[in-house]
Amino acid sequence: MCRTILLLTLLLAYANPSLFAQDATGYVVERIEVRGNHKTKADIILRSLPIHKGDRLTPGRLDASRESLYRTRLFRTVHVAPKPGTEQGKAVLVVYVDEKRFGDVGVSFEYTELDGFGLAADAYHVNLGGEGKTVGVEYSHGERLQRFGFSYADPWLTSGCTSLHVKALFSRADRDMYRSSDPKKRGLYDVDRIGGAVGLGKPVG
Repeated sequence: MCRTILLLTLLLAYANPSLFAQDATGYVVERIEVRGNHKTKADIILRSLPIHKGDRLTPGRLDASRESLYRTRLFRTVHVAPKPGTEQGKAVLVVYVDEKRFGDVGVSFEYTELDGFGLAADAYHVNLGGEGKTVGVEYSHGERLQRFGFSYADPWLTSGCTSLHVKALFSRADRDMYRSSDPKKRGLYDVDRIGGAVGLGKPVG
C-alpha cells in the first residue's frame, strides 16, 4: 500500500499534461532517474534500458524499456515515465521499480513410466549482490531417480552485455538389466551421470 501511494505521489508531482499526453515524443532525454531500487544497483538498471541520455523519446522506446526491465526477472512492478527537463524540448526519464524480495521457488510432482513417481523442487536467487546475477538449485527425488542441479548466470559479464551461463547436473537412477514381471529376475543396476554446460551469449539487434 505504501509503495502504491509513493508511486502515485511521484507521478502526480512530476505530471505535465502536454508532456504526458504525447509520451514526450520527440523530447531529448536529459538524464535518467532510477527510483525504488534498494538492492539492485542503478548501473544494472540503466544497462538494461534500450534508451540512454541524449536519445529521443518515443512511445515505442518507453514500452521497450518496460519490457526490457521485466525480462530481467528482478522486479515485480516497473513504471517508466517522462517528466519535464530543465530546458525546452528535453525530458527526464523516471524509472520506478518494485524489486522482488527473493526470486523464484517451485515445487512439482512428476511421473514417468521409467522412473515412477517423484517430487521436484527448485529455487532461484535472481539478484545476487544487487548485480542481476542468478544462482539456482534444483532437486528431484523419485522411486528410481535422484537428480541434483546447480546453475549460475551473469547477464552482464562484460560492458558489451555479454552473458555467462553455467549449469552442472548429477543424477543417479536404478535400471532393469532384464525385462520381467518378477522383480528378483530383473537384475537391477545403478546409472550415475554427471554433466554440465557453459555458454556465452550476446543480445542481437
